[in-house]
Amino acid sequence: VILAVGTAQDSIKFKRAASNEVGWQGLFFNFSVPGSELAYCRIEGATNSGIYIDNSLPTISNCTIINNSVSGNVSEYGGGIYVIGTLTLDNCIIKNNSALVSNSSSAGGFYTLGGGIYVDGTCNLSNCIIEGNTTSTTTGNAWNSSYSRGGGIYVNGEFNLTNCIISGN
Repeated sequence: VILAVGTAQDSIKFKRAASNEVGWQGLFFNFSVPGSELAYCRIEGATNSGIYIDNSLPTISNCTIINNSVSGNVSEYGGGIYVIGTLTLDNCIIKNNSALVSNSSSAGGFYTLGGGIYVDGTCNLSNCIIEGNTTSTTTGNAWNSSYSRGGGIYVNGEFNLTNCIISGN
C-alpha cells in the first residue's frame, strides 16, 4: 500500500533522480491490496508507463501524469497509464505521454495503443484533461502490418466519461 497524498500547494513528485538520467520505471500496482492512494501527485519522465495497474484499485485524484513513455520493438500500450482491470481518475491531467514501437527488420504486426491511457477493463474518468498524448509505429520492413490507435485514450471494455476535455492527441 502506498499513501502519497500531497496538497494543491505542495504536490508530491515522482520523477527521475537527475536531468541527465535516462528515466525511471514508473509506479506499478500489481495485485495490490486495497488502500493505495495518489492525490496531488506529479508522475513524470517514466520510461515504462507512468502508472501501471494490474488488477488493483488505487484511488487517484488531482494528479498530473506528464511526459512519460513506453517504447520497444513489439507492441506497446499506455505511455501515461496502463491498466488491466479498472481505472478511476478524478480531476487529473494526462499530458504529453507517448507509446512508440520502432522495428526495422522483423516480419509481423506491430502496434501502439493508448499514448495517454490504455485500459483493458473499465475506465471511469471525471473532470480530467487528456491532452497532447501520442502513439507512433515505425517499421522498415514492407511486410510488417503496423498501426497506432488511441493517442489520448484506448479502452478495451467499458468507458465512462464525465466532464472531461480531450484535445490535441
